[in-house]
Amino acid sequence: MSEVAPFLAHHFEHGLDWARAVRYLRIAADTAGRRYAPREATAYLQQGLELCVKLPDAERATSETGILEQLAAMYVVSFDTRAVETYETLAARAASYGLVDLEMQALIDMAYPVSWIDAKRCLEVVDQALRLSAKQRDPLKRARTRASCLVRRIWAGGWNARDAEDCRQALEEIRHAGDRFLVASHLIDFNFIRWGSAEYRVAHQDVVESLAVLVDGRTDNPYLSFARWLSEFTLPWSLLFLGEWGEALRTLAAAIALADKNGDRYRAQTLQLYRAWVHLHAMDSPEVLKVCNSVLPALDGPARRPWRRFCLVVAGSAEAASGSYETASEHLLAARSEMDRQPVIHDWYCRMMLEEALTELWLAKGALTHARPEAERFLELTLATAERTWQARAWETSARVAMEERDLHRARNCIDRALAVMEGFEVPLASWRVHRSAAELHGHEGGNGAARHHRTLARATILKLANSLADDERLRETFLSAPSVRNTLGDAE
Repeated sequence: MSEVAPFLAHHFEHGLDWARAVRYLRIAADTAGRRYAPREATAYLQQGLELCVKLPDAERATSETGILEQLAAMYVVSFDTRAVETYETLAARAASYGLVDLEMQALIDMAYPVSWIDAKRCLEVVDQALRLSAKQRDPLKRARTRASCLVRRIWAGGWNARDAEDCRQALEEIRHAGDRFLVASHLIDFNFIRWGSAEYRVAHQDVVESLAVLVDGRTDNPYLSFARWLSEFTLPWSLLFLGEWGEALRTLAAAIALADKNGDRYRAQTLQLYRAWVHLHAMDSPEVLKVCNSVLPALDGPARRPWRRFCLVVAGSAEAASGSYETASEHLLAARSEMDRQPVIHDWYCRMMLEEALTELWLAKGALTHARPEAERFLELTLATAERTWQARAWETSARVAMEERDLHRARNCIDRALAVMEGFEVPLASWRVHRSAAELHGHEGGNGAARHHRTLARATILKLANSLADDERLRETFLSAPSVRNTLGDAE
């Protein structure tokens, strides 16, 4: 059927059998989607939408809304802003047909592409869906609405502890219903909250297990599944923050190869940015800049704003580490200006990266009068979240500023706070830095035993990170030869 559907659609359209023509166009579109031919799939769906006006009213509602759902999903995974207007049309049609559940789902699905352009409008769409959910009589449907909306509100509006807890409770209600496919889909969605709460290990496990459930169920088109698409990002993010850099790079390489094979250039570029993020933590500034400089020119459209800002911050961080301070400042301040002017999805998270980079830039230049307020902003941003890696890094950064100012009392307080926020969490990206600075501080204070203890812990974490790159000897050596890493290992010896 998948092979002959286009011909059948043509046959029935010319035979004026609109219902069957629409039916086979949708099958043809689904087949094209599975082959990742988005332009072909979109053409079939647009043709089917035009034929829907010829259907009797009784048939039109189902066919029209079904096509709009398919079309909008295709636009989302293609990073096409037409997703917004398509979901708006779907919500309006659903409302006119009295389909409350569908209207609400359209609003929920619209929130993500809207957030690429305008975080404020995204929040308005989410709140509209939450208000509409009062009409849902089924408790499970209300729980699913809450779970989806609250995740999106955090995406766009920033960390909110109450929303995160309410989302956890909604997920438990979904679990209680016993539908493992629904649970798997929502777990991948919820993963952003787990990852943003420094629960990286659980987040990784949930993605792997949930994907296995979805693949086993074969309930949807893998190229149009938002849950599967989202996992391409959350899986390597979790591995990065767990310090399993080699596995993160292998995961990204497979996803990039698939995107390249399918001619999905923009998807491949976003994945390349996440690969650059791994290289940034591994101190490989030349590779980071190579990726960012190749990708940045393509990130100039309104829908590209989130990834443009991320790229500017990652590139600025690498420039600062390379000693190119003026270029670093240009990139970082450009990102800050864009965030101030028009907030979009994940800006609140990217600002933590930005403030750390600006603090490091001023520290490297020896401009303590500028480094201190940036470090304070960095700390303030992180403490408004549940993200333990960034909180610990912010306290450690403030400790280094204080040591440069010879304020050892403040430096000790900052280090103690950094150690406290790491307690009970697997945060290797912060751990080696905190223990390195703790060792330096104790050395200044004459606490040689404590200094040795912290050097040993810093060294163990560094080697664990390096050994995750056993299959990439070049990157492993780049990380181990970085001055801050080399000095820490030398101190331990």
